[in-house]
Amino acid sequence: MTNSHHVEMASTLLDRMLFSERSAASLARARLRLRSENLDANYVASLGQTQFGPSSWPPEQAAAYLRLHTGLMRGEFGRVGIDVSHSPDSDANREQNASRLGELPHPFRATVDVEQNFADCDGRLQWVKPIRIERSVGAAYYDHGLPSPILLAQEIVGSAVPLEIGVSHPSRTLLHLLQEGGVARWPYGSSTVTLLINVRKLPLPAGEGAA
Repeated sequence: MTNSHHVEMASTLLDRMLFSERSAASLARARLRLRSENLDANYVASLGQTQFGPSSWPPEQAAAYLRLHTGLMRGEFGRVGIDVSHSPDSDANREQNASRLGELPHPFRATVDVEQNFADCDGRLQWVKPIRIERSVGAAYYDHGLPSPILLAQEIVGSAVPLEIGVSHPSRTLLHLLQEGGVARWPYGSSTVTLLINVRKLPLPAGEGAA
């Protein structure tokens, strides 16, 4: 994955959204919410994070964010949070980040690419035994007038996915999900690694290509 590949994908997604009146309206509402900064900052960062924040995201990144959010609400994507007890250090301090990720609970294990010379990701997150993620059933319940998705648990066999630490565009998160079946996000300011899984295209089981 080149640095421009995920942006090109997001630009194509944006074009498709703008051809649909309903999708274009949804995108406009999403951009207004991102600009208002009234959204759950941790949730947004788990999907994508940039230096200047979501209020300044260009249209194609807002489109990628909306696609990710819609996929989670419809149950196409699932997720689970993994406590790290620390937030990541700067991108230059990769050895410190690797040390902090060494404290992940069983069965998770992370490897950080300390060189990361224009690699497609910052490392890999692996789990050696089946885990459970939560995904939406595609319906919601209302609490004090606000909708929340109805969730169910799904077991995922041992595998590995790309790890993205700190700043990473929503389009990169989306491309990992679509191409590799999952991605782990550890954004700046968060002590949680969020594992995102594409339940329609699961990552390869351990021993079948997962590193």
